[in-house]
Amino acid sequence: MSDKKYTLWEAMAVFAVAVPVVLLTVGVVTVISLPFSILVAWVRVQLWNWFAVPYLHLPPIPIWAMFGLSVFISTFVPTKSKLKDAPQPDWKDEGKALMFNVFGWLIALGLGYAIHTWLLR
Repeated sequence: MSDKKYTLWEAMAVFAVAVPVVLLTVGVVTVISLPFSILVAWVRVQLWNWFAVPYLHLPPIPIWAMFGLSVFISTFVPTKSKLKDAPQPDWKDEGKALMFNVFGWLIALGLGYAIHTWLLR
């Protein structure tokens, strides 16, 4: 490890470069992941309204409450990248996982709709 310290101007230059990079990264991740997260919350709300509300006599849940609940629960679910021996995925693997996740939720919505419409009426 180097004993060299940054001067004030070097630290300001690092800060001037790092802050926009971090803000851009957070913005891109938010723009990409937020629509998919809201879609998943909407699918969960639809399934909740189709099955839990009429059959379990539970109240309907607004989409923002389901979104918040999903975010809260996801903080306790480990991912592959948090495991010690897991290889680090590249962006192609992450994109495939995202698409499989989205298509999985859309298939769940379609199956829930079919069960709600044709089997339980």
